[in-house]
Amino acid sequence: MLFLHSPSIEGECKRGVNVFRVEPEELRAVIASQIRGKAKAKKLSVVALAKAARVTQSHTYAVLAGEKSPTADWLAKIAKALDCQPYELLRPPRDRRKSR
Repeated sequence: MLFLHSPSIEGECKRGVNVFRVEPEELRAVIASQIRGKAKAKKLSVVALAKAARVTQSHTYAVLAGEKSPTADWLAKIAKALDCQPYELLRPPRDRRKSR
């Protein structure tokens, strides 16, 4: 089990919302969902995203399929290509966080 910490959601923790505890497979699913959503918003295909981030397409497809876990370096490159912070890719969508 992993525990995540992000200063931007500390207030939710203080209010008793458990947003920090996730299973590894759930975290991989959250990351994949966030990347897909942000790429779609920017009208980027997986191929275009991988090229922009200078990462391999095969690894990108594997991470998005939940077959591989992303490294911190890979997340940083993808986040830069998506013009967001890496921690944003780790956060469940707001509606999922409220139900915990």
